[in-house]
Amino acid sequence: MSTVRRRSLSVGVAGTVAYMSYQKMSVATYFKLLDYSRFGIINLILVSSYYSSKFVKWVVFGELRPTEIQNLKDSLFYTSYEFILGLIMVRVLNGDVFDWNQALKYGGFFLSVLLLKSFHYLTMDRVRNIFPMYKHSGRNLTLLHLRFAMGIVLLHYVDVVLMIQFFREIFFNSKQMDLLVLIFGFEVFNLHPLIVYTSITYLGNYLEFRRQSPSRYGDDYRSDLKERIFHLVDVIVNIIRLGMFILFSSLFVTFFTIPALHVLPSLYICLRQLIGRTRRLIWLQKNAIKLVHINNELEDTDLSLMTKVDNKCVICLDRLDSPNRTAKKLRCDHTFHSICIQSWMLVSRNCPVCRYKGKDTVVR
Repeated sequence: MSTVRRRSLSVGVAGTVAYMSYQKMSVATYFKLLDYSRFGIINLILVSSYYSSKFVKWVVFGELRPTEIQNLKDSLFYTSYEFILGLIMVRVLNGDVFDWNQALKYGGFFLSVLLLKSFHYLTMDRVRNIFPMYKHSGRNLTLLHLRFAMGIVLLHYVDVVLMIQFFREIFFNSKQMDLLVLIFGFEVFNLHPLIVYTSITYLGNYLEFRRQSPSRYGDDYRSDLKERIFHLVDVIVNIIRLGMFILFSSLFVTFFTIPALHVLPSLYICLRQLIGRTRRLIWLQKNAIKLVHINNELEDTDLSLMTKVDNKCVICLDRLDSPNRTAKKLRCDHTFHSICIQSWMLVSRNCPVCRYKGKDTVVR
């Protein structure tokens, strides 16, 4: 019993001392604890931002596919470098003024821009696959497209509001310009061309999806033309964004005497995409010129003379009399779909069946 009493007594004394110490500490450091109460507000803001973004994602996009999640991670890979470089730059420019308030303000701005970037990249990724993915799914396409269009309009609205605030800060508060507003305002300003390109792509795909009349050369020809137009718009958008980066970097060096280090990762990505899209556009344009010459040499064939055995394209293994697709015949009397033989002739001038070679292969 003595051992138990000693343990109980020691625990009681320790508890009493701890309680008294806590009371003294709370009186002595009451005002200091008020400063740390802001972390509770920060925690509330982080939790609210997380669940708000989850809700918007659920309303606009629904369930994300694994490929979309991976593409989003790849797109945001360089964001960590932007965060570090931007923080170093703000610390150097603000000097002694930089404190916890500035750091927390920087983190809040960065989190907001990060969420905005994520939704822009998700929208760009989803618009490429929304029509093939849900065309034969049996889901309510009207509600699906209404939600997605609402998300695009919401991103336009947020971008425009933030850009207006950005310009107001530049023109009306130029003498007391907030460096953080300048840095992150440009990020939003540079993001807006992406949602413009996404809107054009979505509108073009939606009009093609609703169009019932077939093209003169079939649906594949129309898709090829649409792809070239979208690539041209993409190249123009990347040129505009690259010009924005160069202009902002020049002005930043002029007014702050140091380069805008935080835009280097985005500048690299934009330049890489511009080079890749330009090469792809040149390749598509060369192929389009070749296809014009090939299509002028090819002539339609009478499918009523084809037997059941021969009524099949050996390239795509589909029936030659499939709707919205025309058939073409070579001089060697072998018949194929127009778009199939055109794609084949871009690579080889030989007949896919008999391997007959020569300029006389294409005609008839």
